[in-house]
Amino acid sequence: MDKNMNYKDLKDEIKKSNYTIKQCAEIVGMSEVGFHQSLQRETLSLNVYEKICELLGVSPSSFFDDASSVTVSGNQNHIGGIGNGNRIVFTSPEVKALKQRIKDLEKIIDSQEKMIELLTNKK
Repeated sequence: MDKNMNYKDLKDEIKKSNYTIKQCAEIVGMSEVGFHQSLQRETLSLNVYEKICELLGVSPSSFFDDASSVTVSGNQNHIGGIGNGNRIVFTSPEVKALKQRIKDLEKIIDSQEKMIELLTNKK
């Protein structure tokens, strides 16, 4: 497990939610046993982790320190476990700045799409 990810907090958040382990497993496309084992072994795939965070309505960064690292290993992109040692670093200011940049770019795209629509309709 990546020492910076707090699986205990994730498990506690699941317990506080209205979802059972079985329901969570079904929603993320896993068996109940497989999901439970991934939680216990602290080897959730990034895809499953993101789905669980979305289901719980929490940010994926919620279970990491403000400036923590995530180990991405092997072809399954597991959080933690044995792998190739690649590191992805998330920091709150960086994430906030990137989210703002995305919003700004989406506004530009919307504006450009409206301009294209206006220009194509004027013919």
